[in-house]
Amino acid sequence: MNEDNKNRNIENQPIDPECFQLTHDICEYMKDSKGSVCCLAQHKEIKNLYCIITAGHLFTNKKYIHYGFQKGRDVSSNKIVIGDLLYQTMNPECDFALVKLKKEPDVNQWHCFNNRFYDSRCTSREVQILKKNGIIFDAFIVEENAIVEMHFENDKGGDEYHKFHGIMKIGSTPNLPCNAVSKGGDSGACVIHKKTGRLIGLIMGIITDFEKNSQFTIVLPIEHILKHLKENYDIL
Repeated sequence: MNEDNKNRNIENQPIDPECFQLTHDICEYMKDSKGSVCCLAQHKEIKNLYCIITAGHLFTNKKYIHYGFQKGRDVSSNKIVIGDLLYQTMNPECDFALVKLKKEPDVNQWHCFNNRFYDSRCTSREVQILKKNGIIFDAFIVEENAIVEMHFENDKGGDEYHKFHGIMKIGSTPNLPCNAVSKGGDSGACVIHKKTGRLIGLIMGIITDFEKNSQFTIVLPIEHILKHLKENYDIL
């Protein structure tokens, strides 16, 4: 990455609709279920190791599974193999995967963050989702540090539920009732703070709260991922 990109200030920087996050889907090779791309990461010591961060459940066929490190599982984007699944996890604090890229990416085609992350002390509650097909969707933070329960399938085709901790809820309005702001295929998509441009995290899915007459899009905060990666990667 050149110094101009490394040092540029992204605050209030407009998002190029042609950036990688907005124009590429991602899925395991030959699978129908497709997700979205959150951000680009580079290993701090192995400089030629670049990875895409996305949602871990995209690789589990609707099951709650932790695979850990993987080999030989091709990952496609826009019907082209771009890399292979390096690591995937699902646990009470995480749902993410690392896709190791086969080629060094052109950083100029990405919306970069340069390790600049959302600070929960910020008073502005407006966020943006970088969806596929060039769509940038406005939303609002409704709740932070929440515990949410999500539905999965077990090995026998039945239902099971698992809780995730420290999750952010976002919605169509800052107050209740509100609607979810994502849909199928948005899992893994990037969520940023609208005012500062800082990275918040990635979309995990949608939950419904019947008591509050609301649906929420739930977001895995980037600090959960960074903690799991043990500071081995820079978020570009």
